[in-house]
Amino acid sequence: SRNDFIKLIASYLVMLYPFSPHLASELWGYLGKGSIETQLWPRHNPRLIFEDYVTYAIQVNGKMRHTIKLAKSLGEDEVIHQAERAEQIGKWIKGKAVRKKIFVKHKIVNFVI
Repeated sequence: SRNDFIKLIASYLVMLYPFSPHLASELWGYLGKGSIETQLWPRHNPRLIFEDYVTYAIQVNGKMRHTIKLAKSLGEDEVIHQAERAEQIGKWIKGKAVRKKIFVKHKIVNFVI
């Protein structure tokens, strides 16, 4: 929304002020919020730092063939199942005996044929 965008710009200008006070003050004037010198430093929200998804590299015989983005909460079996169902991986493992499935949490799935 417009309010969120203005808050975002205001936070950037406050952080820009120590490096480029003239530019930050000039742009701050367009926001019509008084003096930038009296503004508090923006506070971060720790909940927004962490992502709920992770990107897995899908390998066949140690060679990367595809990547998929899945929820962090998924277990090993579900991640491997999703990797096997990926269209780009199917052509590499379909009709072949997969000897070993290597899973590294939040990083890779490797199918050894």
